Amino acid sequence: MKDYYSELKDYFLSGGKRIRPLLCIAAYNGFSKDNDDKIILPSVGVEFLHNASLIHDDIIDKDNFRRGKPSFHFRFRNYHQQYNLKKMLDVDFGNSIGIIGGDSAFILGLEAHLFNKFENALKLKAIDYYEQAFIGIINGVLIETDMVNQKNLSVADYINMISLKTSALIEKSILIGANYAKVNEKYLKDLS
Repeated sequence: MKDYYSELKDYFLSGGKRIRPLLCIAAYNGFSKDNDDKIILPSVGVEFLHNASLIHDDIIDKDNFRRGKPSFHFRFRNYHQQYNLKKMLDVDFGNSIGIIGGDSAFILGLEAHLFNKFENALKLKAIDYYEQAFIGIINGVLIETDMVNQKNLSVADYINMISLKTSALIEKSILIGANYAKVNEKYLKDLS
């Protein structure tokens, strides 16, 4: 257990540009009358969701490296080999822990919205955006996974996939920040 949480922490802190949390903070600061740090925890929440998607994506794509380091599931495949655990295959152990790691990141992101210092109504709206982003990621990955079976892909097919898989979380990061700044519904739709 200790190794799991230590590896999860290391994964979250190693590399990455942190674009999504920066967009969340920028939207909040751009619209808010308050210039405080309450937005930091929710902005970390969107980064957890992004990392959850990366952990799962690396398992699906069988990528052993992320940001120049072993991917999360690959770290545990190596752990399994290092300790010579025999009850399951190394790859199965790594993938199993990777799935749990992605799920943990998703929940940590959700908790960043549940337990921050904003009003409950704002939290609920932010959680709705968080859920929409997650559903977009799932649908984008489903489309991407099916694309390997397609013979003729169009640019429109590709744009649809990245709109769901990648753009959804970027958009929702901005909307989450603006929501916490109490931007009215009309402007939130305009931002979308």
